Amino acid sequence: MFLLLSTGFGLVYYVWLRYVRNDWEPRTEPADRRERVATAYSLAVLLAFVAGAFVTPPDPMMQVLALPPLFAVSFVVSYLFVTQEAVDGSGGTTA
Repeated sequence: MFLLLSTGFGLVYYVWLRYVRNDWEPRTEPADRRERVATAYSLAVLLAFVAGAFVTPPDPMMQVLALPPLFAVSFVVSYLFVTQEAVDGSGGTTA
């Protein structure tokens, strides 16, 4: 699943499922931990590629070398962002 989300195929499949087929049922319960980690992983891959395009020279080898540390930082940031949405102001999880 993580490999699929890291490629363009995952994005194409998501857009096709969500907007073309319109086969997306409304959520009845909050996202569990696995869904939050998958969402954070997807955001982290995207953020790492975008940040790598801005902070590294256009050399592909340098971009590949910079990807792991950028991914680690962006995973922490995206996980905090995803879990912040799951917690309301009183400190409890939203139901």
